[in-house]
Amino acid sequence: MRLELWSFPGNLTGPASLWGWGWTVIGFLALFGLWLRRPQDLRSWRELRVPEAGSFLLLALLTGLTPVLSWEFPGLPFRVGFPLLLWLPYLIWGGRLRPGALALVGLVVGAAIGLVSDGRFMHLPWIMALDAALIGELLSQNYVGRFFRILRQPLAAAIAGWLTWMLLQSVSWGSFYASWPEALDGTWTLITTIAVPSWISALICGLIAQGLHLRWPRIFSTSRPPEWPLYARQIQARFLFFSSIWMVTMVLALLLLLTVLALHQTDREQMQAVHQGVHRAGEQISYFLHTGETLLADLAALGIPRGEAPPIIAPILQRFVQTGPIYHAVLLVGPEGEILAAYPAGEQARGLSTFERSAIAQARAARAVIRTDVHRLPDGTPGLSFVAPLAGEPPAGFLIGRVRIAEHPALREALASLGGGLPASEGFIIDRQGRILLHPDPQRLLDAFPLPTSALPGPPDIAQRSPTGTITELHLRRLPGTDWWAVIRYPRSARIQRAFELLWPSGFFLSIFITMGMLLLNALSGQATQRLKKLATAAGRMAEGELEMPIPSDAPDEIGYLAETMERMRHALRARLADLSLLLELNQRLVETIDLTHGLPEVARSLEQAIRASGIRILIPGAHGSLRVFTATGEENPGPLDEACWRLGLERKEPLWVEHVLRHPELSPIFRSEERGRALGILPIGSGEDRLGIAWIPFAQPRRMIRTEQQLIHLILSQAAVFIARARLYEATLAERERLRAVLESSPDVLMLIDSHGNLLYLNPTAERFLGLPASRALGQPVAPLLRDAELRELLTEQIPPGQIRSREFRRADGRAFWAGRYDLRLEDGREIGQLLFVRDITPFKALDQLKSDFIAAVSHDLRSPLTYMRGFVTMLGMAGPLTSRQQEYVEKIMSGIDQMTRLIEDLMDLKRIEEGIGQRGICRLSDLIRDVFHEMRPHAMARGLRMTLEIKGHGIVNGDSAWLRRAITNLVDNAMKYTPEGGTISLGLIEQGTEAIVWVRDTGLGIAPADQARIFEKFYRVRRKETAHVKGSGLGLALVKSIVEWHGGRVWVESQLGQGSTFYMAIPMTPVPASADRP
Repeated sequence: MRLELWSFPGNLTGPASLWGWGWTVIGFLALFGLWLRRPQDLRSWRELRVPEAGSFLLLALLTGLTPVLSWEFPGLPFRVGFPLLLWLPYLIWGGRLRPGALALVGLVVGAAIGLVSDGRFMHLPWIMALDAALIGELLSQNYVGRFFRILRQPLAAAIAGWLTWMLLQSVSWGSFYASWPEALDGTWTLITTIAVPSWISALICGLIAQGLHLRWPRIFSTSRPPEWPLYARQIQARFLFFSSIWMVTMVLALLLLLTVLALHQTDREQMQAVHQGVHRAGEQISYFLHTGETLLADLAALGIPRGEAPPIIAPILQRFVQTGPIYHAVLLVGPEGEILAAYPAGEQARGLSTFERSAIAQARAARAVIRTDVHRLPDGTPGLSFVAPLAGEPPAGFLIGRVRIAEHPALREALASLGGGLPASEGFIIDRQGRILLHPDPQRLLDAFPLPTSALPGPPDIAQRSPTGTITELHLRRLPGTDWWAVIRYPRSARIQRAFELLWPSGFFLSIFITMGMLLLNALSGQATQRLKKLATAAGRMAEGELEMPIPSDAPDEIGYLAETMERMRHALRARLADLSLLLELNQRLVETIDLTHGLPEVARSLEQAIRASGIRILIPGAHGSLRVFTATGEENPGPLDEACWRLGLERKEPLWVEHVLRHPELSPIFRSEERGRALGILPIGSGEDRLGIAWIPFAQPRRMIRTEQQLIHLILSQAAVFIARARLYEATLAERERLRAVLESSPDVLMLIDSHGNLLYLNPTAERFLGLPASRALGQPVAPLLRDAELRELLTEQIPPGQIRSREFRRADGRAFWAGRYDLRLEDGREIGQLLFVRDITPFKALDQLKSDFIAAVSHDLRSPLTYMRGFVTMLGMAGPLTSRQQEYVEKIMSGIDQMTRLIEDLMDLKRIEEGIGQRGICRLSDLIRDVFHEMRPHAMARGLRMTLEIKGHGIVNGDSAWLRRAITNLVDNAMKYTPEGGTISLGLIEQGTEAIVWVRDTGLGIAPADQARIFEKFYRVRRKETAHVKGSGLGLALVKSIVEWHGGRVWVESQLGQGSTFYMAIPMTPVPASADRP
């Protein structure tokens, strides 16, 4: 394994077989089919900006070409490896682009990898395209469900893409092998080699993409709307889908189990064949060696006469070779190693090999037959020599028997025994040094056989990997009775083929079983689905209101039970529709009347129709504690049973159902006398404290009311309760309306009700006289043209805060004074629906007020001199002599009373002067006056623990009396300080709004109740509350403010809520001045 930045293939290779061409065609057809079926996928490129699309393409090409992790398989025509970051671009942009667009990029990248790196320029394009399309489909799909939500994550898509890539690569790799067993063998080797590194690479790519998706979900997430998966849209499809998954899982598990069993059986057969072959070959070779030694030893001991000449010995050797099954040549050697005789004669001229001379020395010393190692005989062929000493002491010579191992039938038979038990296997024999002693190929004799160990004995079973990745299993076994080793080579592909031969019958029948099972499931699910579709159609008809067609049940199973249930539901729906129709008809009849004598009999008839009963009676309380009884025929007089039922109904809050009236202690005597029935229901009309009446229902036989009947009765009686309440409300409203009309028409004040469009809706007789028009001519007309007074027209157009009353005084030419007020009528949501305008003739009150003012002025003037004398004499008391502490306290209280009386007189005199119009007008800056008041009053506020703030926006230039305006602002601040507790805040400010300068003073004090707000600016009026009992004042401060502001042509009002403080406003018309005068 090596990591390379750039990896170039040695050559380019196309599909190596018909199998490879077939998969290539299938891959490209699948790819083009995707583009033809979903052409909109290619248009998803428009969702990416040009820089973003360029970055994606560049990253895809770079990660596809470098870095590359590869492995050496020199026997394959392509490079085995993969780019480390191959999946990263598709995982990042897969949610933005559709599968077809990613497939196009994968096609280009796959072609680049095939041409530049891998070499499979025909296979990799469609492999990469299909893998990218799968990743894109997983990331861009928006199917509903947790499983699909997991698949939508880049980490899950990376694992799925890796599995698909491994599968498609396996298909491509397998096409380069000669047979399918070799393809499985080699592909498995490649998969096991590349699987773990490629999985780690895919996991890293998935984690990187997952982090980007979590950090920027809006950029990389899919834009497709949620939808249900295909299998969830039909019951049959869902049933087949999950059944198929279960059956395929079971079949795969069974196939895996059968494969394991088949491979295990193949291993057993293989091991058994190896053991038998080695055992048989060992016996054959042992017999061969033992026979060779025995025959040569017998010849040396008995068959060679001593002292005979070589011509006499040669025929003996010839007969020995020709009649014996072992040797192809025999030599007679002297004690010194010289060859005395040989057969065939040509062997004498070739001499002795080094191995034979060494064996002669060993035989002389051992006095036994010695066998040489396999070596090259003097004629150059691989062979084996046996050396036997002749009789005598020392030996008179030696017999040497030579065996050509490549040609000997016994050894060839032993060699065949090694590989005969395993098809496609190859067996040969080696010695301890690893030299090949026996081999099917004679040319390989005495060649060194490469072993994974340096010396025998080594591992008994060895797996060798070929350059193409196929595996050959080597079984090393020692031949019994020898020091030779048997080597049996068995390709794993042959083992796979043998396992398939054992497996395919079971797999064939299993495939037939699953096919038949799927067909059976399809037929059964289709039948059930058709029945469910019929029920769904019937349910649709019921939903559309067609309740006349019955729903038959065709079988006693769950679907049949569902049909029966739906049929019962159809009947129940028909009954409910009938009940709704009854309720609707009753509601229509009750809406048409508000008379109890007409409506309650309709309720009784509806009850009788609903529960198929008769004699229903409805009881409601009448006037002066009487009882009114209504039946289906009309109103009747109450009887003893009505009285008893009324008492029982009032005692209970829930309906009372008496199944056996004759057993009830209170009702039994009455029922026996009237023979009304044997069961009874007493039902309340209304709930809780709003008990409006009861209804009681007699039944001829004992009866238990079912739930639907009870619900219908409850709905009917609820309508009855609404009707009774509406009728009584109408009667009460009618009476209240008459009382209100009497009050309004007898009122001495002018009252006019105006709608939101300014039209007159109502006016009382006083208003008719005020306008000089009768109601018949004034109603429905715009009210503004009907008003002769400009002040009233201005009052109608003023902006008033919600919940406030705006008022003003005006005089007519005849000298009469009027006080007018306007109140806006609003709904709970704040929408204005009209206005109430009221006018009162205050001419007598003005005369009294003038008389009071004159009296107060006279009294105040007369009181000034005595108060001055009193102050002077009180201050002189200390000159007459020292005062005690109690006397000093009395003096201080007298002085306090004198000061209070003095301030009251001054306020009264100021108020009189203002009312008389005494003042000096000039250009005033309200902003300067407010600042002066703020700086003057702030120390007093701080001494009381209050905080003061200032907010001035504008200059507020007005034409007025600066002293009076300063007095008004000071009074408002002083008033706020009196009624704000310690720790509160007082804000003083100015804003310019239109043509008015508005001065406001806001506090966080106790607040003013709405009832007190209407009179807060009246003379001598003070709010009486226990929290303000300690506050001293005359009740003239705010009256002075109002008089000052109105003298300037302005207006004053207050906005306040209890516990949340108050805000007093002074609005004074501003005066246009030259720009030079508007400088600060």
